[in-house]
Amino acid sequence: MQIHNDNRRKMPKLNCPHCGGRCADVADAKLKNNSVLTKTESEPADFMIECPRCHKLFGLYIKMLHSA
Repeated sequence: MQIHNDNRRKMPKLNCPHCGGRCADVADAKLKNNSVLTKTESEPADFMIECPRCHKLFGLYIKMLHSA
């Protein structure tokens, strides 16, 4: 079996705010630094994501989209 190296291991990770499990890979560190993960639905979020590990919802807020 051959393992394909697609550089995902080196990419910054977004971790679930509930369980700490990996939810997504981010293209670069600049985007990760401009992203905020929120636990509750009452806080503003651009995207709602379900954690593949604990199946709880959390919000992803991207600061760059709102700084105009």
